[in-house]
Amino acid sequence: MNFWEQFWTEVVKTPTLFTGTVAFLIFALTQAGNMYSAWLRRRKRAISLMRALYAEVEFNTQDLRKFTEHKDQRLKIVEKRLRADPDRVPHVTDAQHTIVYRENIDYLGAIKNLDPAPLVCFYGELEKMNEMIRGLSRPTYKALPKHGKVNVIKRLYDSATETERLGQIILNDMQKIMPKNISRKAPPAPIRH
Repeated sequence: MNFWEQFWTEVVKTPTLFTGTVAFLIFALTQAGNMYSAWLRRRKRAISLMRALYAEVEFNTQDLRKFTEHKDQRLKIVEKRLRADPDRVPHVTDAQHTIVYRENIDYLGAIKNLDPAPLVCFYGELEKMNEMIRGLSRPTYKALPKHGKVNVIKRLYDSATETERLGQIILNDMQKIMPKNISRKAPPAPIRH
């Protein structure tokens, strides 16, 4: 009789040892199952976070692209209107979305192969633009000379152009590391358990 046969025979003969061995095996299998379930939950959360971030960055990037289209023509119009009415305050709608990023900043590290630095820069630039837009309605903006007001708008457009470029880089990086169905053009791939 080999070692395992002898061991198993002794285990079965001794009820206490048998019960302990079975209890240990049940415990070990339960722990393995719990670890696997936790891994699946983390993976699903990371994929959901990636999709939500992708959608948010994509929205902001497209919005910035629309804002910066025809930049030179719009700057000429702003300059002409400010010359005609120096007290005029340009209206800029700030429709940035940062909810997914702000609520999940602690989990960015959970997204495998994603460098969070460009995301932090992107959202930092959005925040900077938000402050610039708020500044348009402050008394300090109204006190600026005409060319100073135009320069503020130019800086806003330059910042928007740079942020849009950064957003496109992030989207391209995300597409490389995510499943093929990441964009809204195709439905998301189901997660198989």
